[in-house]
Amino acid sequence: MVRSGMVTRTTITTVQNSLTMVPKKWGKAAEDIGQRIGGFLAVNIGLTVSKGVGGVLWHSASLLAEAVHSLSDFMSDFVTLYAYRKARAKPDAKFPFGYAKLEPLGGVIVSGLLIAAGAGIAVHSCELLLTLLHDSTSNHHGAPENGAMNPLALYIMLASVVSKEAMFQWTMRVGRKVKSDVLIANAWHHRADAASSLVALVGVAGAVYGIKWFDPVGGLLVSGMVIKAGLESGIPALKELIDAAAPPETVDRVTEVVQRLHPRDHNIRGIGPIRVRKSGPFLNVDMQVLVNPHISISHAHQISENLKHDMVKEIQGLQEVSIHLDSEMHDLTEPSPSIAPTSVIEADVVREGMKGMEEHVQRISHIALHFLKGGITVHADILPRRDDMTISEAREIALQVQKRIEGIEGVKCADVHLEINSNH
Repeated sequence: MVRSGMVTRTTITTVQNSLTMVPKKWGKAAEDIGQRIGGFLAVNIGLTVSKGVGGVLWHSASLLAEAVHSLSDFMSDFVTLYAYRKARAKPDAKFPFGYAKLEPLGGVIVSGLLIAAGAGIAVHSCELLLTLLHDSTSNHHGAPENGAMNPLALYIMLASVVSKEAMFQWTMRVGRKVKSDVLIANAWHHRADAASSLVALVGVAGAVYGIKWFDPVGGLLVSGMVIKAGLESGIPALKELIDAAAPPETVDRVTEVVQRLHPRDHNIRGIGPIRVRKSGPFLNVDMQVLVNPHISISHAHQISENLKHDMVKEIQGLQEVSIHLDSEMHDLTEPSPSIAPTSVIEADVVREGMKGMEEHVQRISHIALHFLKGGITVHADILPRRDDMTISEAREIALQVQKRIEGIEGVKCADVHLEINSNH
């Protein structure tokens, strides 16, 4: 039997634990959220139609801008509904790491819809404002012939303000509760809608009372608010898509938990760099753990298993933990220097250790190699040929074998023990 004490890169994941459990836990919540977002879709359809019809009939830039905005809301709600549900689906053969990335992707799409809608609103409002400035007597793009917009437009915009603010309050509360980026992004979308509808309400009110330029100026203000909301919600989602570091408070929470857990096992000598990234509603952690260099691989593996399970218990939303087990600190981003295969080094230990010692040593076995910064430390057992040798004779033989092993290039020191059971 050959034992190797070399501590290698070990990756421990919680995919089977977390990704198969979280959807069950959140299944009812996801269904309820989906039904509520479905209701929002119906509201946005009604707002889009009423604003669009009013904008065309009364030539209102603010109403037309809000109609385009509500149409983008309808599309963003659809994207949000799909991304939220799909991101929590179980991994399968096609997507073994799950669908969590769909949530920040949905956030980027929602952001793009917002920015595109804002740009379209700005262009239309500028065109109308330039027309009014060029010919103040023209009513082609302004109010109707009687100089006043239909007061019904005020009620449409007031209904939009109230409904959008209600959507914001509910979506933000739920988004924070379930830690969903796409829901939070859509919540801010609703708040931007409420604010822009309020601005549009002022523009429409001005048009109702004959102040025509209120309407296009209100459209421009709406466009600026919409674009700002799109950028603010899209940048964090984009960072998440390209695996940027998690927010500092999240990293601090993970670090605090790890630092509190590792003193429980004295074979953990330290904690190296901890990297945390978000993937939709989940967290992924990559970390380096320094362990006693003289323990076995299975022992080190169990240490990582214990640490992993304790972290899953204490950190909500933890999806995957990748633990790099090592005996000394080194830069994980730099590859380790290439050396001979470990089986070749073990063969060198046997060959050099036995050289000239065949008369006294039957075999060298139970080899354990420890790769440390100063060189390789070798632990090996020798089985003597004679059963009646004295302790001093056995010690001398062990010293001779030790010197031969330490003469191997790259070996720092050797620890040779006497084996007394020939059946092992």
